[in-house]
Amino acid sequence: MNWGLGTAQFGMDYGLTNTRGVVSPAEVTQILAYAEEHSIGLLDTAPAYGDSEDVIGRALPATSRMRIVTKTPAFRSQLVSGTEVEQLKVCLRRSLGRLQRESVYGLLLHDSDDLVAPGGALLLKAMREEVASGRVRKIGISVYNGEQIDRALQLFTPDIVQCPLNVFDQRLVKSGHLAKLKDLGVEIHVRSVFLQGVLLGAQGRLPHPLAEHSEHVQRYFWCLSGSRVGKLEAALGFIASQPNVDCGLVGVTGLAELKDALGVLQRQPGPALPYADFALHDAHAIDPSKWKTTA
Repeated sequence: MNWGLGTAQFGMDYGLTNTRGVVSPAEVTQILAYAEEHSIGLLDTAPAYGDSEDVIGRALPATSRMRIVTKTPAFRSQLVSGTEVEQLKVCLRRSLGRLQRESVYGLLLHDSDDLVAPGGALLLKAMREEVASGRVRKIGISVYNGEQIDRALQLFTPDIVQCPLNVFDQRLVKSGHLAKLKDLGVEIHVRSVFLQGVLLGAQGRLPHPLAEHSEHVQRYFWCLSGSRVGKLEAALGFIASQPNVDCGLVGVTGLAELKDALGVLQRQPGPALPYADFALHDAHAIDPSKWKTTA
């Protein structure tokens, strides 16, 4: 499998354990150069990520071979019409201008539920037109759960599906959705591999309702301690162990964090861990979009 960079931190103060805030443009330049030098081949961004696209566009050399995936707006309209289609097209052109690119590798619907809203087929038609124009190579969807995947597959087979996956959130593995997508030839990109830093040790700052599972979280860290496996190594090792994943997206708040992650990935795998034992089945607890307060 391959690895990519999530870039929300390049334009936003993002992440539960992010104490550094937005990554400075100067450090983004260093991060991107180091990432490409060490075979990180993909960047995931979105217009919703603050200034991320602008920062990437200024920092990434025109000669870079890194693939870029960006997203549409999240329309959340009760009825999709020509207005939303025009917004999609204008937003893509704005993204290309900010990124200083003539085309992008991927364009994803940021909210896959827009596809199944009345008139949602218009968005799919517009995205296919962008592929035909050469401005986009592949189209797809960003999802949170298997139900969204099932609804989308009734309408089309995406080129790319981006979805959450981590030690605590194994829903799409256990439901068979990742295997189903792979059988269909879909390229699978996974995000939230650190669960916004929780898997890197944010005990004591667990968000509600994940705080209700604090004993489960603690048992996981005790397992790592007993096995002498580092938290970063375990989180990345779980993703690397998934045969259906094409690209794991890692977010960093500095060059040092990227170097640490790449150092782990370049080492031999550590001892096998009972990852399946640590899956949580409370969707509200493992979906950061549902987190409201910290406890």
